[in-house]
Amino acid sequence: MTTAQMHTAIGLILDDTAEARWTTGIKDQALNAAQYKIIKSFPNDMLLELQTIETPITVSATGYVLSGLDPLMIPNGFCACKVILIGAVVPNIWTRHIWVDSMEFRGQNYYMKGGDSTPISYIFGGSLYVLLDTYTAANCSLYYIGTPPPMVDNGQASSLDITRHDLLVSAACAELLRWEGEIDQASIFDRQVGAEILLEIQNFQNEKSRRNREQS
Repeated sequence: MTTAQMHTAIGLILDDTAEARWTTGIKDQALNAAQYKIIKSFPNDMLLELQTIETPITVSATGYVLSGLDPLMIPNGFCACKVILIGAVVPNIWTRHIWVDSMEFRGQNYYMKGGDSTPISYIFGGSLYVLLDTYTAANCSLYYIGTPPPMVDNGQASSLDITRHDLLVSAACAELLRWEGEIDQASIFDRQVGAEILLEIQNFQNEKSRRNREQS
């Protein structure tokens, strides 16, 4: 559905086809808020339509500031990092990514040391770092889940997969009702959206497990 079609659907569901309660601009705000919440509800490997590659990026000893990405990475939207150039060497090797709350013990743990042939990446303070041996900088390819462009009434469609557009409309209805203080009505849509997301995730995980069993 395009944004305009979603506006029409919202009007029909909430009995506001004349837009007496919610203008087009307000509906856009609700759609964008709902879209972001839906994205955050799914694991990264279920958001193929938002997968983004930024290459090459130079990761120095002071890191690569992620706020320079376009589109921006959603929180916890890191997927993978590949080192494509170290000095004059073209290794094309994936990093082992670690998640850290603090780098207080950096360098004290052997497994966090990293090396030219076994690089380790981590994100800290809004920057991406790559741990190497000989070199202090590397050119990398960064794979991540990018923030979708905002939805406005210009005929565009949501960046989400088309199979989730009805879900997005329902989530936007919940946002609009919540903004009006109609919490009980909003909760009905919230439960519907939550149940559909949970079912989709469960089906995805079941299929993933089945494939893993077949390959083992």
